[in-house]
Amino acid sequence: MARQSLSAKEAWNSVALEERMELVSKANAEGIVAATGFVLMMGSVAYGFDQILILAFSSVVSLLIIPFVTNHSWRRNKAKAILSYLAVRSVARRYAYGHHITDFNMVLTFRGRMREVYDSPEEWQQANQNSQVDFGSGMNAEKAVWICLMRGAVAVLSERLGGAKLEFLGPVCPELKCRKPLPKEQVSERAVVIEGAGISKGRTIALESDYPAAIYVFEKKLSRLIFELPQRAK
Repeated sequence: MARQSLSAKEAWNSVALEERMELVSKANAEGIVAATGFVLMMGSVAYGFDQILILAFSSVVSLLIIPFVTNHSWRRNKAKAILSYLAVRSVARRYAYGHHITDFNMVLTFRGRMREVYDSPEEWQQANQNSQVDFGSGMNAEKAVWICLMRGAVAVLSERLGGAKLEFLGPVCPELKCRKPLPKEQVSERAVVIEGAGISKGRTIALESDYPAAIYVFEKKLSRLIFELPQRAK
């Protein structure tokens, strides 16, 4: 069985580039907001005491506040992202191992959205009766999920109270299909449609993400893993 150790460095390297840029932007924004708030506060003090030097002093200090707050925000949000990815990777691999996936080395992990794809309302009603979808959810309801691509499977997890829930698990095999959505499926053209296999046989899901580069890489890597199956089996 292939194994792959988990580490903070690997978890950080697996974070989507677009999410890293978001963290950088957020850290810079927090630094600017903190500095602006400090200048406004000291400006009020300067106005109250009629001391223009206080305002000048606060303007100089604000230049020191920006990098201090930015660095603090960056480290805090980076640590939070690493812990989240480590937890998701660990849970995804645990589910894969529990369903007899032989190669659960992680290829890609990112945040996204999932929705079930049905051919008709009758199919949705049947799936709802069989507890394949959440009670009361609509036919086109989306779920915020973590999308995990392993060399041996695709796992989709949602966050719930008490832990993560496995929403979809499809082993990488010839029966697993990865394709663009059809017009009749009424799915965003940026989405990737997965036709399940194994325990998810008969299910079709659409995956989207706010990180278009991540979903593009996911589609290409999954298609390549399926294509390489004959060579890997030799």
